Amino acid sequence: MKTIEIISPAKINLDLKIGSFNKKKSLHNIKTKMQKINLVDNIFLKKIPTKNRQKILIKISGKQKKNLPTNGDNLVFKAAKIFFKETKIKDSLEIHLQKNIPQLAGLGGASSNAAKVLKGMEKLYEQKIDFKKLINLGHCLGSDVPFFISQQNCAQITGTGEQIKKVFAEKFYVSIFMLPKIFISTKWAFQKFAELKNKKKLPANNFEKMIFYFFPDLLELKQELLKYTEKVGLSGTGSALFALFKNKEKQKKCNEKIKKKCSFFWMGETL
Repeated sequence: MKTIEIISPAKINLDLKIGSFNKKKSLHNIKTKMQKINLVDNIFLKKIPTKNRQKILIKISGKQKKNLPTNGDNLVFKAAKIFFKETKIKDSLEIHLQKNIPQLAGLGGASSNAAKVLKGMEKLYEQKIDFKKLINLGHCLGSDVPFFISQQNCAQITGTGEQIKKVFAEKFYVSIFMLPKIFISTKWAFQKFAELKNKKKLPANNFEKMIFYFFPDLLELKQELLKYTEKVGLSGTGSALFALFKNKEKQKKCNEKIKKKCSFFWMGETL
C-alpha cells in the first residue's frame, strides 16, 4: 500500500492579543503573529484494506507520545473523518505520528498535525479541495489549524483564526524551554483570562501576566533568558517559553546556562 510522509512543524506566537468572544463560532477573536519553526513531527499516511466498514487507525511513536489518544479524541482522527465526509471517499487509513513537539506547550503540535493530515490526504487520494473550503474545514478543528494549512511561514492571524495575511519573516535562531510539571490547557487558560477584571496594559502576549501569576517559575525563567536576548516570550498559552537570537554563539551560551533546569529543551531556527 502507498505511504506518504509529511512534515508537521511547530509554531511560536510572537505576540497574541485576545478580543471578544464570538458566540457563533464559540471562539475568541484574536490578533497574533505566528511563526513556524523547524521543530517538527513526522506523519505517515497509508491506505489500508477496507472490508465491512471504514477504519481510521492511529499509531503514535516518538519522545512526546505520552498520553496521546489513538481514538476519536485525537485531532488527526477528526481531520481524517472530515476529509472523508467532504470527499465522500469510503476508505480506511492508517496515521502514524512520530511526535517530537511537546503537548500543552503552546507550540501548536496537535493543530499542525491535523492540518497536515488534511493536506496529506489530498495528495494520498489525489483530491483537490478548494483552498477556502479547506481553510473552513480546518477552522472547524481549531483556530490554529488554518495557519498550518496555509503556505505561510509567518503570518498575521485575525478573526477567530481563519484570516491569514503574510508578513515579513525575520530569520532567527530559536530556543524552546519548558519547566518540569508545568502543563497548561488552552481551555483552562482562556477560562482564567475571561475572569480577569483588569485587562488594561497587558503584555504583547495577553496571557503572560495571568500565566506568570499562576506559574511564577515561568516568570523567573523569562527573567533569566532576558539576560541573553531581548526577544523572549510565552508561546500561545504556554507552557513553553521561546528565546530568539541573531547570533548562534549567544544562543549556545544561553542554552548551556538554562537547559539543565528544563524538562524539555530544543534549539533550531525559524522557517
